Amino acid sequence: RQCIQHLKAKMLESLTFLPLDNLRVHPLDKRVNDLLRINPRLRLAINCVRFEPQLARAFEFLLSDVVIADNLDEARRFFYDELQPLKLQCRIVTLQGETISMDGNIAISAGVSQTRFEFAELNAKKTALEAIDRQLS
Repeated sequence: RQCIQHLKAKMLESLTFLPLDNLRVHPLDKRVNDLLRINPRLRLAINCVRFEPQLARAFEFLLSDVVIADNLDEARRFFYDELQPLKLQCRIVTLQGETISMDGNIAISAGVSQTRFEFAELNAKKTALEAIDRQLS
């Protein structure tokens, strides 16, 4: 509640809060894992990030059904030729930022660079905003 009040008081953008104690993580079908093991151009997203143990449930909730593919051709082949015949589903994201949703819709960004995060720039902006916030408080 304090976080929500802070967001309202500062008129900040809305955020999504994940109740870590109530999140239900649905495990990925074992057959998807088996298919991933035999293809080095595909990997589970959850295995590609590091996080604090207390945040594990949130990351599992967000990434447990996400597969990262090297490229769109590999993603399409995996989704349509391997998963669909077995009636399996997962979300797929390529290294270039294209996505295939669980229903098979493909989203391709015209300006892929727009989808990449510049973390150094984000940290600099965060520091500047925190300094402004301290001055206003």
